[in-house]
Amino acid sequence: RGFISDPELAIQLTEARVFVAPLRYGAGVKGKIGQAIEYGLPVVTTKIGSEGMYLKNNESCIEADTTDSFAEGCIKLYTNKEIWNKVQTNARQSLEVNFSIEEATNNLKELLSK
Repeated sequence: RGFISDPELAIQLTEARVFVAPLRYGAGVKGKIGQAIEYGLPVVTTKIGSEGMYLKNNESCIEADTTDSFAEGCIKLYTNKEIWNKVQTNARQSLEVNFSIEEATNNLKELLSK
């Protein structure tokens, strides 16, 4: 679809059931993955996509690095309510623990105390 506005993106994320992020490269925090998790979407991504996000395969995301495993991961999340709930809940908890304001404040204090 190309560029969409933030309000339109919010609508898309609210209406979606699974977020698919087939990232082939990247480093650190992946903003769109974090944003999808904030909207309550479980994520199917590559190992590179989950890297730096504190996500664990089959716990807080589904990792897939081939077209077949991506399709399988999407189908698994879309059709299995128990797995969907587990991945969604664990991803949100991971985000809250690792990327909260409190965690950022503690990390900054630690860096400044050195």
